[in-house]
Amino acid sequence: MIQYYPVALDLRDRLCLVVGGGPVAEAKVEGLLAAGARVTVVSPELTEPLASWAIDGRITHRPHEYSPGDLDG
Repeated sequence: MIQYYPVALDLRDRLCLVVGGGPVAEAKVEGLLAAGARVTVVSPELTEPLASWAIDGRITHRPHEYSPGDLDG
């Protein structure tokens, strides 16, 4: 059995990329925003909450399929 090591990260003002715009991504983004991260979501489509956060400027949305260039910067 694999033992996992818990990690706590200070994500305040850190850039974070989430690939996908469905319910799982929504939950991840919600947690990242609560931790103070600056979040970019790459996905052709978003859930309603994610779309709302993008419109409000809480997250950045790149409306396309993931490509390696999305990691630049």
